[in-house]
Amino acid sequence: MIEKGTITFNSIEIYGVFREDFENSGVPDVVWVTLNERELVNIPTHLVVLYNTGMGEMYCLNYKDLNNNNEPKITSYYPGFSENTQTKLF
Repeated sequence: MIEKGTITFNSIEIYGVFREDFENSGVPDVVWVTLNERELVNIPTHLVVLYNTGMGEMYCLNYKDLNNNNEPKITSYYPGFSENTQTKLF
């Protein structure tokens, strides 16, 4: 079993990896959440959901927008809005 856990700051929970069986997992499994959001709201395949605010906004690793070290940047993503209007945080 893979278990990398989550990071929690007060009411904020950053998702982690919990199971190899992603289809039968749930929150806070980053893979399950991402696959679920792709089905529900059709988020782009290059985004991996790290945190859902519960108000429509999701913070995602953006593998389309890499930094100088070839690491994904964090994007504040709102489903239903065009991708060029999404905010890249860092």
